[in-house]
Amino acid sequence: MRRRDSKPESRALFMTRGLASIEETQRLGNGLPAERVIAMLDEKLRLARQMKLLTMKKARAHFPID
Repeated sequence: MRRRDSKPESRALFMTRGLASIEETQRLGNGLPAERVIAMLDEKLRLARQMKLLTMKKARAHFPID
């Protein structure tokens, strides 16, 4: 069970680490544009959906409903 009084500290630590990470990425110049990240995630989702559909089709071939 979480303690309520630790939540603000956890949130502050999360924000501090996130901002430090952003600053480091900007300093190093090794970040990815948001559009590229979104495109990569879209492709990953498309492939996962395709695999799920193929799995469902294979299962249906073993147990035809019609």
